[in-house]
Amino acid sequence: MENFSTKKMMRFTTNIWKKSIILYPIILIGLIVYIILKQKIMKTIQNIFIAALLTVYGFTLQAQQSYRIVPEKSTLKVTGTSSLHDWEMSVEKFKCELAVITGNPSIIIEKAHFTGMASSVASHSSIMDKKAREALGADKHPEIKFTLSNSLKIPEGSESFKGNATGELTIAGKTKTVTVPFSGKINAGNQLEISGAKVIDMTTFGIDPPTAMLGSLKTGKDVKITFTINLQSEEKFADK
Repeated sequence: MENFSTKKMMRFTTNIWKKSIILYPIILIGLIVYIILKQKIMKTIQNIFIAALLTVYGFTLQAQQSYRIVPEKSTLKVTGTSSLHDWEMSVEKFKCELAVITGNPSIIIEKAHFTGMASSVASHSSIMDKKAREALGADKHPEIKFTLSNSLKIPEGSESFKGNATGELTIAGKTKTVTVPFSGKINAGNQLEISGAKVIDMTTFGIDPPTAMLGSLKTGKDVKITFTINLQSEEKFADK
């Protein structure tokens, strides 16, 4: 009876040993596969994390930069006709701000906002100045405004560019959609210089052409707005 139990135990042990020989490589292979898969998963997670960081960093690189006007290099003139002679006036006080995105393959002017003070319209004649300010309703509507409604793309690497800026123009409290053709160039220090001109029918803004000299001098209803605006990034202003 004892010999039978011993033989049975030995047979059982032998079977386990044989099975172990078979199972060990399988377990080892499974372990290796698990390690490899774990490394690949960790590598994938790492790549996703790095990609996310690069995306955020790239977005930061392409974040909007604010540009504002360089007053001493900018002009805004209004010209027109009258029954006696042509005339010209300047807007002495105005500001312009841009939000610019730099990145491949173009520079994008995302936002633009212009504000001019109607009370600062001036010429060589104090009488003409008074008439113009009254016509613009400077007391009631002190600001002349233009807000860009379409983004503008400038090919990166271009020293000059041109296009059409569409936006909302507000004069004497009335707002109209206008499209202004413009051209520009990028000067040293990344200064933007933008020039353009637009003929405006003042009666569309509810403005009656001014008269003088008991009505003997009558101005035309069309005026031409001509501008040259230089803008510099806020960072450059901060460095000064």
